[in-house]
Amino acid sequence: MNPQCARCGKIVYPTEKVSCLDTPNGRSRECIFSEIVLENNYTALQNAKYEGWYVAFSRKGRPIKASRTRQNQREVHFIKRLHAGPPPFPNMDQSKHFEFIRFSPTSRAKRNRKSGTVS
Repeated sequence: MNPQCARCGKIVYPTEKVSCLDTPNGRSRECIFSEIVLENNYTALQNAKYEGWYVAFSRKGRPIKASRTRQNQREVHFIKRLHAGPPPFPNMDQSKHFEFIRFSPTSRAKRNRKSGTVS
């Protein structure tokens, strides 16, 4: 079991390079994001503590460091999906009727490499 810091109650992990590395418990301003609807109707999640830092993922699904992101990057833009099950809100008369379209998963084509010798 990992020891807790007596001052702030965070879990402390001893490492070789740094004397201790603490992880927040999710209640600090660094873990709070505000949702912004952009001009192109996409949604971006901005960090509450650091203005201009956004949640972003690469094409492969890996997180991108927030300090390297900008609002106009494609990796920052998200689209909300509609809930497919029963409506999540109790007011049935306010519900809007949508058609849900199911797309089959697409597979990427293999890259054609030129075969032959270089002369």
